[in-house]
Amino acid sequence: MFLAAAVIIMKLRIFLGLIALMQVLSGEALSYRNISGLSNSYINLRALFPSSPVPVIEVMWYHKTTDGNEVLLAKFQDGRVIDRLSSRYMVEDGGRVLKIQNGSKNDNGVYKDEATLQGGGLVDDVLYLTVYDPVPIPDVIPQVKRIGDKCHVAVQCSVPSNRSDIYYTWKYRHADKEYQKLNDTGGTIRMTVPIDHLDMKFMCTAHNPADQKNATTHIKDCEDEVPNQSIIIKAVVPVVVVVILTVAIWKVFPSIYNKCRQDIPGNAAENVSLRSLEGINQL
Repeated sequence: MFLAAAVIIMKLRIFLGLIALMQVLSGEALSYRNISGLSNSYINLRALFPSSPVPVIEVMWYHKTTDGNEVLLAKFQDGRVIDRLSSRYMVEDGGRVLKIQNGSKNDNGVYKDEATLQGGGLVDDVLYLTVYDPVPIPDVIPQVKRIGDKCHVAVQCSVPSNRSDIYYTWKYRHADKEYQKLNDTGGTIRMTVPIDHLDMKFMCTAHNPADQKNATTHIKDCEDEVPNQSIIIKAVVPVVVVVILTVAIWKVFPSIYNKCRQDIPGNAAENVSLRSLEGINQL
């Protein structure tokens, strides 16, 4: 029974070893570190060589393309760069840092660095780079509604473009107190507070893994944020009525006047015209 279990364990180890070998032969990285970069800026990829008293004499940086090939980006040897694909790639800190100039989403993908130690030892490190666009400055729109002795506050935060990689965090403070972090992570927060608890500031921060921007809004009281709609209606309706009546009179009066002239004999019509002119002059 013990012999059978040992055979099963041995077969399992062989099977797992074959899977690992196939992954290595196919060029697939068993593990890699996720790195975030910002487009249109410098992107730094830092190698994590194991601590060793043995000096590093050569570092090779590669980028794995979509078809599985590895392209040599830069070669650092004997304290200097002796080869690189283009001037976009710079090597710093003894070969440990690959700096990419003017990064773009075309730079996304797997990167590998190989360091040759004095005496022939070889260490490597694998990274996965994802490049993100800069985060726009968010728009913060407050809405306040008073119901009884309570104030219902809703604050919406959004960026101008519809971006799926953006998430939001919130901070809040009352009067001159310190900002407190809110648990809400969505684009809108809501709360109900007493009327005397206003004078509030909200800070919304829009994030992606490579960048962040924030904006604030200050709510002083309920009345200033949301105008009373009934007051607006009472002020606007009379103006609209006066405008409609004026236009109607201007349109209708000439037709009535012309019809009256047609129904009155010639001399009488002239007298009516003269009287109308006299009345207009008196006005």
